Formats: sequence, C-alpha cells, structure tokens
Amino acid sequence: MFNEDTVKLLRECDAGAKTAVNCINEVIDSAQSKKLYELLMKNTKLHEEIGNEIGALLDECAQDEKDPPLMARIMSWAKINAKLLNSPTDATIAELMTDGCAMGIKSVSEYENRFPLASDEAKGKAEKLVRLQQDFMDELREFL
Repeated sequence: MFNEDTVKLLRECDAGAKTAVNCINEVIDSAQSKKLYELLMKNTKLHEEIGNEIGALLDECAQDEKDPPLMARIMSWAKINAKLLNSPTDATIAELMTDGCAMGIKSVSEYENRFPLASDEAKGKAEKLVRLQQDFMDELREFL
C-alpha cells in the first residue's frame, strides 16, 4: 500500500496543510468582522484535521511528517505582514487567503500528477485537501 509515490504525495500534502494553518494563524487576529474570523477559525480546524489524517497515514508507513520549507515560511510571513501593514482590512485578508488557496490547489494537483503510483487513499487525501481549499476560496469571495 505504501510505495514511494504514496509517501511523497502524503508528505507534500502534509506540508501544504501545515502551510495553510500557519498562514491563517498569521492573519486571523487582523480580521475585522466576526464572520471572517469564524471562517478563518473553521478553516484552521479543517486544515488541522486533514493534516492529522495525513500524519496518521505517514505514521502507518513509518515516515516523518513534512514541515513547510523555511524559505517558503519566511516569504509567506513577509508577504502577509507587508500587505496587512499597508491595508489591514478583511478584503486584504481574503485576497491573501484566496491567493494561498490557489497556490495550494496548484501545488497539490502538480504533486498528484508527479506521483501517479500513489495509493488511492493518498490520492483521496490530496483530493480532500484540494476540495477544502476550493471551498475556502469560494467562502472568501464575499470579503474580496
């Protein structure tokens, strides 16, 4: 069940879910409306849940989880904080989160294509992560 493609896909999805949680946590205290704050909280929880599911699969195949690369975390932090410093609005938060979701969807889709021999279970987790990010983007539209 756990071939090399499976492990690689799961590790990349794990890093993606962690990146999402980190980015949401970076902006959540700047949310002005209760509705956006609650949307961010909900999606933090959902991304943590999928991350835990992926982590459990990695544990089953005796593989470590993957943290997002340090340079990516630094660049994300800098972009988020620079934009919020210039425009600390719900629209800016929605824009940042929408851009992040689009990047996440693109990355996970690329990894699905790069690792075609991954197990159906790993592909299912990847698709669940893509759907989660698409749904989050859709819910953010009202704040743009």
